[in-house]
Amino acid sequence: MTPSAASARQVVILARAPSAQGKTRLTAHLPEDRARALRERLFLDTLAAARAAGYPVVVSFTPDTAREEMRGLVGEGALLPQRGDDLGTRMRNALIDGFATGAAAVVLIGSDLPTLPPENIVHAFDLLEGSDVVLGPSEDGGFYLVGARGHMPNIFSGVEWGQSDVLERVSVAAHDAGVTIARAPEWWDVDAPEDLRRCPGYDEFA
Repeated sequence: MTPSAASARQVVILARAPSAQGKTRLTAHLPEDRARALRERLFLDTLAAARAAGYPVVVSFTPDTAREEMRGLVGEGALLPQRGDDLGTRMRNALIDGFATGAAAVVLIGSDLPTLPPENIVHAFDLLEGSDVVLGPSEDGGFYLVGARGHMPNIFSGVEWGQSDVLERVSVAAHDAGVTIARAPEWWDVDAPEDLRRCPGYDEFA
C-alpha cells in the first residue's frame, strides 16, 4: 500500500471517557475505582490495536467535557466530540466527520475490543474497495465494526440497539438504501464479566 492510499483511510474509535459511568453490565461487580480502571484499560488496548493497523486514528469521544481526560489518554492523536442524541446518529456523524477531514474510506469501531486483530481493520478497508459499506459481525448478533466509502448512508435510523438481530436489521436497511455491503471477519467485544476471562491480562477484573 502506498502512503497516499494509507492516508486516504481513517480509523475512528467511538469512546466514552473512562470517568463517565458506563458498561454497567460489565462492571456491576466492581467498585467504581476498579470499574473506571477497567474502562480505561479496555480503551487503551483498543486504541493500541487500532493504531497497529497502520492508519490515522481519530477518537470520537463523549461527554464533550472530557477532552482533557481523553487528551491524557490519547496523547497526540486526533480528538473529536461525538454529535447526536442516539447511538446510530453518533456513529453516522463520526463517519461523516471522517470524510470531512479528507478521508476517502472510514472504519469505525467501539472502545471495548482489546483483542481485536489489526488485520480485521485492514481487511475491512480492502473490502471497501469494492463495496459501499462494510460491517464486522459480532458474536451477539450485532457488529463491532462499520465502515463506509465516500459517504455514509442513513442505515441506523430506527434500530433497536442491544437486540440480537441488529446486524440483520442494518444489513436490510443498507439493501433498501441501494448500497452494496460486505462483511469483515467476525469478532467479539467485551460486554459481560465472562468476556473478561477471554482477554489475556484481564483476570484482575473478572
